[in-house]
Amino acid sequence: MRIIRKFVLAGLFVALNTMAFAHNHQHDGACAADGGAEKHSCGGIEKMMKPQANMAPQTVAFQNDIYAAVNTVDNTIDIISFKDDSLQRINRHLVDQLVGRHDLAFVYVPKSVAVYGNQIVYVAASRDSSLLRVLTPCGKVLNEIKFPGYVDAFTYCPCGQFTAAGMNEAGYTLFVSKNLNGDMSKIALNEDSFVNYRKPKKSEEIATADPIGMGLTVASVSVVFLVLIFLAIIFTQYGKMLMNIQKKRAIKAAAATTPAATTQAASSVDVSGDVYAAIAAAIHLYNDELHDEENTIITIQKVERAWTPWNAKYYNMNQYFNKRR
Repeated sequence: MRIIRKFVLAGLFVALNTMAFAHNHQHDGACAADGGAEKHSCGGIEKMMKPQANMAPQTVAFQNDIYAAVNTVDNTIDIISFKDDSLQRINRHLVDQLVGRHDLAFVYVPKSVAVYGNQIVYVAASRDSSLLRVLTPCGKVLNEIKFPGYVDAFTYCPCGQFTAAGMNEAGYTLFVSKNLNGDMSKIALNEDSFVNYRKPKKSEEIATADPIGMGLTVASVSVVFLVLIFLAIIFTQYGKMLMNIQKKRAIKAAAATTPAATTQAASSVDVSGDVYAAIAAAIHLYNDELHDEENTIITIQKVERAWTPWNAKYYNMNQYFNKRR
């Protein structure tokens, strides 16, 4: 049963990487087919390196009863061993610390992992730089390389050439290390082994095409004036539309007026001045008749009032003065 499981897993792994392997061999046909091999030990176990090709990012790799899995939750590489028909995690390698970090754009996140014999290789990337590490099954770091650019996949051909590549919105990155002879711990970054193409920003493209900024100035001023002209046309047409609506409403109201009212309005224009004089005289007489004739003689008469307790002044004075001594 254990052998059958191994063959099934190995078959799936080979099927997923067939296209990348074939492309790599076409591109590197001159490489020697008998790549070197080297021994590494961890806990008394020694296994031979078997070169293989992989240029597609993968989160799980398997070889020689050792699994390496990318844990994106804890940002780790989990090393798992297949023993006694079961999987057991034997180690966990932290790629980059996440807790308490505020610069998450610069945190290295694992992108791809592979197992080559007794060595585990993975690449991690942040916003503008990459990290490559080679581990033992015990989690010991054999090699570490940091370089600018974004890398998310890598491959290793039998001729001893290691290639890592990646692409993001900032540009393209290609890293090549040769003459490894099966030992991934010898991966090194030389001046000739790294190529990084940074995509120019829009501001840089505009600065290259228009060094003095004349085109940008003309374009921006033209846009402003075109928008102002467009708004002026809209406001003018809107005002004309409102005026037309008001005229139509006035015409409808005039058409709805009765002929009697029109005749009365026309006859009021022909009234003579005698009529106005008569109307004014009538109004004056009417106002004079509203009031009766009144006697304008004013007489002052003394009125004697009888004494009552209500108008006694000593009730209004302080009681101190009313005490008899």
